[in-house]
Amino acid sequence: MINGLISLANHLDTNGYEKEAVFLDRVISLAAKNPDILSDPNDVIFDEPKSPNTQASRLALNSILNSIRTIRTRRSDHDDGAQNDGTYILGGFGMVSDAEAALDEYNYQYPKSQMSMEHEPMDDGKTKITWV
Repeated sequence: MINGLISLANHLDTNGYEKEAVFLDRVISLAAKNPDILSDPNDVIFDEPKSPNTQASRLALNSILNSIRTIRTRRSDHDDGAQNDGTYILGGFGMVSDAEAALDEYNYQYPKSQMSMEHEPMDDGKTKITWV
């Protein structure tokens, strides 16, 4: 049964279902340690796995946004830019529309991506973009 689950996890991963494949990998790991777990998989409880690609996606989005702000719209003069936590601080004109353009470009390049954004106005008039 474990071999079948491994094949299924590989198939899911190959077809872009990374979140599901990682979940199944965790079940397989637990089952390898305790085969009795497969008798009732509903008893398996653990936190939803976090995607290892989230950080890479944030870096790519910040790079695209920086390119848009620096080259395309020339509005980067008031930006604080990418932050260590993966967010991006924008200032000046067109903050949210430029971030939306970056997200559109990213989603076009990576159509299976599930990234979105949240924007938060800051006290200094700038906007903090968080990629989620």
